[in-house]
Amino acid sequence: MKKIAFILLTCCWMAVGAQQYPPQVVKKYVDTYSPYAIKKMQEHKIPASITLAQGILESAAGQSDLAVKANNHFGIKCAGWTGKTYYKDDDQKHECFRKYASVEESYEDHSLFLKKSRYQSLFELKITDYKAWAKGLKACGYATNPQYAEKLIKLIEDYHLDQYDQIALNAGKESTHIEFAQQETSDSKKNRPANTPSQKIGHSPSGTHQPAATRPSNPAFSKRDRNIGRPFEETTLGEHRPYQGYHQVYYPYTNRPVYQNNGTYFVIAQYGDTYYSIAVATQLGVGELKMYNDIPYNKYEPHAGEFVYLQHKKNKAEKSNYHILRMNESLRDVSQIYAIKLSALRRMNSLKRNMEPEPGARLRIR
Repeated sequence: MKKIAFILLTCCWMAVGAQQYPPQVVKKYVDTYSPYAIKKMQEHKIPASITLAQGILESAAGQSDLAVKANNHFGIKCAGWTGKTYYKDDDQKHECFRKYASVEESYEDHSLFLKKSRYQSLFELKITDYKAWAKGLKACGYATNPQYAEKLIKLIEDYHLDQYDQIALNAGKESTHIEFAQQETSDSKKNRPANTPSQKIGHSPSGTHQPAATRPSNPAFSKRDRNIGRPFEETTLGEHRPYQGYHQVYYPYTNRPVYQNNGTYFVIAQYGDTYYSIAVATQLGVGELKMYNDIPYNKYEPHAGEFVYLQHKKNKAEKSNYHILRMNESLRDVSQIYAIKLSALRRMNSLKRNMEPEPGARLRIR
């Protein structure tokens, strides 16, 4: 009897564990495919957070056979499909699934799939209400799992996927939309010259391509131009545009939109950006940018939507005194949120260099 109980317990553990993916695997999935989700939200009005959560859940964060062998990240079956197919056991034996030439094609087909009449009620919901969308998908019969909506909501909240909804919405308001490069093949990567900067840089606030001022040889932020750091509405140089509560300021050394957080200048990384491309666009050194942004390892590159600071961050937060560490949030994430030096954050909380506090920890930030 004990042996049977042990076997049943093991099977239950395996069933639950099958849905648990290592955080680093999920983060890699989000970093890789969030640009597709943002793009599809802009084109089809489907929340990027929902698309990403479904992709993670349906493809086991890109690791399922269906995802690896058929580029199918959403478990969409063959009904009404005339393209290539892939067969695997699912609810029934040897079921037919759609096979795609690329992951982006899978994301596009997912968006078109949700535009069927069966799911039309979803588009009456607020596009930022991911909970209503998750419950709506279950109600419309997208999946048979009774916990489907709860699983989507948990993924969105654990990995802060709703931030990509805001990126998509704000990209639509900004004069410079997030631009999506074609995925490079291994051959094109081999043939690309080393340290080639992105071609999608250097847009002025008015949307026209104009040369930026030349940065003085002294890297300190010069105050000779009285408009530097001032909101656009206080100058005659451009239009005021908020970005998630941050205001664009006048900054003459780049044509990219520049904002301030805790008195520190930053730009928003776009898909395809590297520290090299941002350094070229802002007339800074790559080493400077990496130092200012406390990169976690040498080959780290910014992901779409990440704040990239153009000067040293501060030693403490501007207003808040404490921050409660969220699931899958690192000390470096907190330092970027508040524009605090990572070393200062560790010092305030008596944390050694390689120590990472547990989720729920109360961190001093001021």
